[in-house]
Amino acid sequence: MTVDSPESSGARAAVDFGGETVVAEASEDLIRATMGEPAAPADPEAQFRDVFASFLETRRSCGESVEGLTLERLAKKLRTTRVEVMQKVGCRDVRFQVYVKEGRAALKAIPRR
Repeated sequence: MTVDSPESSGARAAVDFGGETVVAEASEDLIRATMGEPAAPADPEAQFRDVFASFLETRRSCGESVEGLTLERLAKKLRTTRVEVMQKVGCRDVRFQVYVKEGRAALKAIPRR
């Protein structure tokens, strides 16, 4: 493979890096996306931890108390809601988003097809 590189005189000369260009294998998610298939769902428990951290931060920024809020309680509620939404909508996964509604932290379940 050759690449043009500028030299001090302003002229362009070819540089040979030798060898062949190697391309890494595409991830399964990328292959699914190009084939029109949905990506594999993310780890729900990891998402619950992220949602909990974001929910606490949002509650604090809205001036709401975070006393008594635990990851375990929120994760239990999110697990239940996730299953209900998946059954009701027929989706393969549910993502949760933290947002502010009328000055208070709130959670939204977003089905993922």
